[in-house]
Amino acid sequence: MTSIASDRNPRTTLPLLGLAFRPFFLFGALFSIVAIAYWILLLNGSAPWLTAMSPVVWHGHEMLFGFGGAIVVGFLLTAVQTWTGLPSVKNKALATLVLLWLTARVAFFLGDDALRLAIVAEILWWALSALAFINLLVRSGNHRNLIIAPVLILMATLDIASIAASDAGLALHLLNTGVLMMGVLITLLGGRVIPFFTQRGLGVDAITTPGWLEKALALLTPLTALAFFSERFLPSLTPTVAVLLLATGALQLLRIAHWRSLKTFGAPLLWSLHLSYLTLALGQACMGLSLLSQGAHFADALHLVTVGAIGGMILAMMSRVSLGHTGRPLQPPALMSWAFALILAAAVVRAGLPLLMSAPAAWRISAALWALAYLLFVIHYAGILNAPRTDGKPG
Repeated sequence: MTSIASDRNPRTTLPLLGLAFRPFFLFGALFSIVAIAYWILLLNGSAPWLTAMSPVVWHGHEMLFGFGGAIVVGFLLTAVQTWTGLPSVKNKALATLVLLWLTARVAFFLGDDALRLAIVAEILWWALSALAFINLLVRSGNHRNLIIAPVLILMATLDIASIAASDAGLALHLLNTGVLMMGVLITLLGGRVIPFFTQRGLGVDAITTPGWLEKALALLTPLTALAFFSERFLPSLTPTVAVLLLATGALQLLRIAHWRSLKTFGAPLLWSLHLSYLTLALGQACMGLSLLSQGAHFADALHLVTVGAIGGMILAMMSRVSLGHTGRPLQPPALMSWAFALILAAAVVRAGLPLLMSAPAAWRISAALWALAYLLFVIHYAGILNAPRTDGKPG
């Protein structure tokens, strides 16, 4: 366990293996482009179906857990070093985690015979990542952040269960529950870092929100995910789930109202975070409305969260973390402002445009916007993620 948490050899053989954010941000972003492009080719009938899962389950699984999971692991195994002061996963230990993640991604394309390999690799990747994260928190006595560990374990469980599910409907339900769990993670981490980053970036007094509001969101977001999961087996819970989603969205909006968002529009690394969080609030509310109205589609509301909140928050955080943890000034390349705008536009197009035009056409436009946004990140940050820190510090 100690060897996976901290490589015995303190020297970094490659800058890319210096800390977990480097390979997982780069390969995760690249994978999202490939996965979204393949999905659109499938919709157009221009590519053969190669994976062991149904197309829609593969798309949801790989965008949520293949891509999103990689970024979460990369972020947490980097942040835990800052939180604890202990060296995190690097070098050979990190290369092992990356290899397991890549093995799972490739194995899904090798047909039914390789599905077991994919599941084993995915389980080992989650297990070793979670153990490394928890080990560092426990060793340092940093119990405050242990609250993240159950969320990580639940996400891993939903990941494996969605792969193993024999029924596509159940698999999709597990994936949708995973989206809500990702919302829990964004609520926990975003509620900490966004006000802090805003305060530092704007040079203003500490940004605070009422204690009752923080406690309510900390309770309500996981409760909503649990109720949504249970609704599959207890359909009578549907109105309750709708009310919980509406309440969560409303409280998220109230939280944002304390964050001085209107003052951030001169700082791309700030407004991108604020607007991404706003799509989480609006997406949760729209999901609730869709359960109460036949005129609204749950899948469209869900994609306001998956594309805008998850995709947007990931892009903004990767852009900031990649600069800060390589010793560079927090000044992103100019074109990254366009990338942030493109991913938010992709969310609006995917969630709203099906009401005005052919849904498949809206999906294609949204996918193209996503791919372009993440391509801009790869172009501008691949060199940064592959280069040593500018200040000479390890990592």
